[in-house]
Amino acid sequence: MRNNNSMHSWICGVLLPPLFLLGCAAFDPIHRQALLEILEDLHACNQRTSIVHARAILEEVWSRMDAAAHGADDDAWDWENVMKDMNMDVMLS
Repeated sequence: MRNNNSMHSWICGVLLPPLFLLGCAAFDPIHRQALLEILEDLHACNQRTSIVHARAILEEVWSRMDAAAHGADDDAWDWENVMKDMNMDVMLS
């Protein structure tokens, strides 16, 4: 049986990728806030830097999504482009 630290790490590794992808599709501020709260909860039980990176990337994606809604480049908010522009090459797990 796994100890609590190992279990928290495993849970985080399983939950972070789908939460990140859901976040990349979140246009509604209520959904975004809910995702941020879940990420905060994950980070509270597991101090993975990947959670911090995921949040930073999501916040930039959302900023670009909002800008695209007002006429900015539509492709700019793709999460892969955001990671490249932020010079981040991280594994979100």
